Amino acid sequence: MLFVLFLLFSHDSTSQDITGSWRWFKQDRAFTIFLYKPESDDELLGSYDLIGEHCGQYYNGGRIDCADQLSIFLKKERDNSFTGTIKSAYSDGISEIRILYSPKTNQINWQVIKGVGQFYFPYDAILEK
Repeated sequence: MLFVLFLLFSHDSTSQDITGSWRWFKQDRAFTIFLYKPESDDELLGSYDLIGEHCGQYYNGGRIDCADQLSIFLKKERDNSFTGTIKSAYSDGISEIRILYSPKTNQINWQVIKGVGQFYFPYDAILEK
């Protein structure tokens, strides 16, 4: 019995909670996301494991893509791996994304799988808390 409990708790420890604020900076570009878990009683958002908002700034703020409402919707594929969509506040295009969390480095690997419309967030980036 103790062995079973140990396996349950050790399995949970490999998957970390990635809610909160994450950011990326490169030269004249910046990108931040804020992720959180939807309320369990919310019928519209309850099918998602994580939801959030984003803000992308390029050309030292010359182009801004910052959502003032929910823009990120993610479902968990497996431990530390999520897929979903992001809606650009700049063009309203909805792109497909993947987020891979690395517990070892405490970083998120951000990937736009299928970009739609014009947007100002990176295709590939490593985000830090």
